[in-house]
Amino acid sequence: MTPLLFLGVVAAGRDLPGDGPAFAAVRAPDLQAICAEVDPAAAETLEGISDWAQLQNAVLCAIAVKTDVLPIRLGSLFSSPDALRGHLVARGPELKSAMAEIAGRCQYDLCAEQADPQPDRPTEPPRTGAAFLTDRRRRRDARQTRAMETQRFLGSLVVTGGAHSAASRSNPRPARGRLLCHSLLVARDDVPALLSAMDSAAKPAAALGLRVCMTGPMPPFAFSSRTETCHA
Repeated sequence: MTPLLFLGVVAAGRDLPGDGPAFAAVRAPDLQAICAEVDPAAAETLEGISDWAQLQNAVLCAIAVKTDVLPIRLGSLFSSPDALRGHLVARGPELKSAMAEIAGRCQYDLCAEQADPQPDRPTEPPRTGAAFLTDRRRRRDARQTRAMETQRFLGSLVVTGGAHSAASRSNPRPARGRLLCHSLLVARDDVPALLSAMDSAAKPAAALGLRVCMTGPMPPFAFSSRTETCHA
């Protein structure tokens, strides 16, 4: 039998999407495990692990649009639906407690990046004498001013996001090219207010040559590190 990759947990009785990447739901009395059939040999390559991660992200994000879903740290394999169902029953109290911590909440990611990475330079800068030094000083001062304005702007985005979320967490190593990657744990009822506030807060971005985006809803990946055992 093909092993099952344990992706996440949803409360029993919740509607699940019928389109998108293929997945299965293994049901227990109060919970259902979201899983997918995988080739265990994929765990031996970075490409295989990346495929698993993309599958988990696609499946759980589709579910998170409508209901709460607890993500499971990637790599938990089970030999059969019965094995996974038995795990749900045995770990039920712990999993339900973890579900209660994220009840009615989802994650949104706030990101900012350079819209135009090219610096603003004169077409033919002076090359000698006092004019050259003056131009170099002007460009240096302009870069410093812009850098300070950018940092203030990014800080204001974080403050605004934090004011409309239950918790927040910054990625200290954002993806290449990004200046900010900040995760927000948001009550679903507060999402419209969050998006409206962030839309207003992001208005100065264009003048600074920046692009701001909000991504969500998604499972609280940044706020859950749930690790489950393997049974494959």
